[in-house]
Amino acid sequence: MLYMLEFPFGFETNTQNINDRKAAIYCPLINNLSPSYSKVVFVNLYMGAIWVISPSCNSLFSLIHELHFDKTSAKRIIMKAMSISV
Repeated sequence: MLYMLEFPFGFETNTQNINDRKAAIYCPLINNLSPSYSKVVFVNLYMGAIWVISPSCNSLFSLIHELHFDKTSAKRIIMKAMSISV
């Protein structure tokens, strides 16, 4: 299984537009990697300048859950992701 994470930061508030653009950009890479992995997931953790957080950030929660992190580790990962974005 392969998770591809991106932590973009921008000034747009239309997160769906950004998610669609990023998915189109990474689609060829995901298609090329898919035969080598059981699952390839692109996670776009977009955060806007006015603290608009993309709904795709839910993929991070799915990743943490799938990897069986305990609550303390999960909280640390989320806080680290937020600090990287800022």
